[in-house]
Amino acid sequence: MKFLDDLLDPRLSTVSVDNDLTDLAIKVLQAKPSDQRSGFVGLANSLQETLDRGGEKKIRDAIKIPGLPGAKRLLIDALDKSVSSADTTLPLQGLFFALPVLIVTGGSSIGKISAVLPKTFDVRKLFEEVGAMAYSQNVSFSNVLTSLDRLEKVSWAYLLKCNRGDDLDEVGFGDFPPADILCHSGMEKVHLRFLIGLSIGSTRVPKFTETAGDISKWGMSFTQDFGKAISVGSGEVLAIPRRPVSFPRAIYDGLWAANEMGFQVFLSSVLRSARQTIGEPDVSIASYSDNTVRIRFTSVFDDSFDKTYGWHLSVIDEFSVVVETITDLLRECGLRDVRVSPTVVDS
Repeated sequence: MKFLDDLLDPRLSTVSVDNDLTDLAIKVLQAKPSDQRSGFVGLANSLQETLDRGGEKKIRDAIKIPGLPGAKRLLIDALDKSVSSADTTLPLQGLFFALPVLIVTGGSSIGKISAVLPKTFDVRKLFEEVGAMAYSQNVSFSNVLTSLDRLEKVSWAYLLKCNRGDDLDEVGFGDFPPADILCHSGMEKVHLRFLIGLSIGSTRVPKFTETAGDISKWGMSFTQDFGKAISVGSGEVLAIPRRPVSFPRAIYDGLWAANEMGFQVFLSSVLRSARQTIGEPDVSIASYSDNTVRIRFTSVFDDSFDKTYGWHLSVIDEFSVVVETITDLLRECGLRDVRVSPTVVDS
């Protein structure tokens, strides 16, 4: 589907804002391959020094302000390294981590799903059974699913202190309140939540996020156990986890997964409805100035049929991968006649 080559990245239509951390990230991107590793380490060290000086807002601004998505991705990679990599000169490491969890709901009657997990859903036992706790016996999990907003409010400076073993008490599981899920009858929808965990262990052995990084070993068990523990009446609930990672990484892993899964669910529902009534829908795609890619489905046979999915681009999303993902999903569904806007549309 080369027609999507005409689609523009709306984030590049805004003027970049100067920031010395962003400038440093761009220099690393533009460096020779042989120099990029040392440049990345230097960037991570700069972020640590900035956090130590109380400059967390400066880092958040560097990630949030308009600029090259590639530089933003590098900043998140460096931040992830800063707050989660082990310093082997220290005996212990504390690591707060999060599992993004996609909750797909549907059915005739669900109502509200409590984000407080029942005791029958034993996450620690699940990881023990697949051997993911091999080097990290001191791992605990929250008993609730919390929101993206709450995760974003956690201080990165505190995460760095925790990683160094300096302060393990400032933030606790009680600081992550449950975010219940409200469902609408008959509509399939994807909800993003996070399961919080804390591991404390030696800096000389693999971290829990490393030993549990292979989701193929435990993802299906997570989904099955969640389904057994959560009762939703006549509705359907499917929980799909992602790998456990540091908070900054989990935020963007979760946003990406929610967009991808959300489009899959939307596409399936729209095509099922269209093909039962009007046949193949007309498809158009455009980038919008609010940093969304909107995929619209209409029909010349029914003016009332008008459905749009908005893929909300995060600051770090790689646009070519977004386009490739949308293309692959449309192709798998047999949709090849697609109109593409060659300009960024004002939202």
